[in-house]
Amino acid sequence: MTNSLNAFPNIIVIMKTYNGSKYVIEQVDSIMNQKDVNTYLYISDDGSNDDTVSKIYSLKTKYKNIFLIANHEGEGPAMGFLNIVKYVVDNVQISDYFIAYADQDDVWYSHKLITAVTNLNEHKADLFLSTYDVSSSKQSFVRDMGYDIPITVERVLAYWCPSGNVFVFNRQLALAVASTNPKRLRMHDFWTLLVAISGGYKIVTLNKPLLMYRLHENNTVGLNKIGLSYFKNLFFSLKNNRNIRSLQATELLKQESEIIKNEEVLQKIEKFSQYQYHLSQRIELSQLKILGMNNLQKVLFKVSTLLGVF
Repeated sequence: MTNSLNAFPNIIVIMKTYNGSKYVIEQVDSIMNQKDVNTYLYISDDGSNDDTVSKIYSLKTKYKNIFLIANHEGEGPAMGFLNIVKYVVDNVQISDYFIAYADQDDVWYSHKLITAVTNLNEHKADLFLSTYDVSSSKQSFVRDMGYDIPITVERVLAYWCPSGNVFVFNRQLALAVASTNPKRLRMHDFWTLLVAISGGYKIVTLNKPLLMYRLHENNTVGLNKIGLSYFKNLFFSLKNNRNIRSLQATELLKQESEIIKNEEVLQKIEKFSQYQYHLSQRIELSQLKILGMNNLQKVLFKVSTLLGVF
């Protein structure tokens, strides 16, 4: 893929699919019909056993800018999205572009991408975050992402991250993300946000819905309430030695590309990475003041850090 012939901004949308046959056509149509941008869609399937892939091939005949790249069965969304970012950085021959993450079952409003690019350009920012309308047969509402609270590395590591479908970022941040090689990932959006904060990239937010998030039986990620499921996850974290949030801090410290540019951010990441080793470090982390937590979240954070299962 080479430079386009018009003046519209180039947006590379990346999507990981798995058994998404029911909704993928409507979602791809909404992506490919974005206003005032050149849209290119890169898809990698994770071994679907329905007709998702055949529907993608039919969509390729409808839209010339859809690319189905090598499938990696069992790769999962976290590493899958990261690998597509790496593929784009290595293979796409465009001098300048933006990247947007896409789920397989949403519906994007026609101005989603141009709104993102306009905000990125106006604020000279690197990462744009918005929100979405939640829609199901039983309810509909606008998801409040909490953008009124400062976005800090400790907030992200502790409890907060917007879902990837609201992420749009520039080539500079894409290069930084692609330069990383984490062994374990919580999720691609979580990792992208950590890289952005750690590297001092500018983030701009818009608490306005730019897509419809379809809530159904197979898609509730990001809407789970803290409660019994949180304690269940803590138990399995302790049992299987999978302290995934602290492991993400450790992964950041391991990166050879020197992602972390700020000394204060580095010190906070080290606290999360090393807190398990001594009781004094657990106590210190448990007392860290993190903006935006409600009372239940504060209690759960304190308990999980003191137990060493965070």
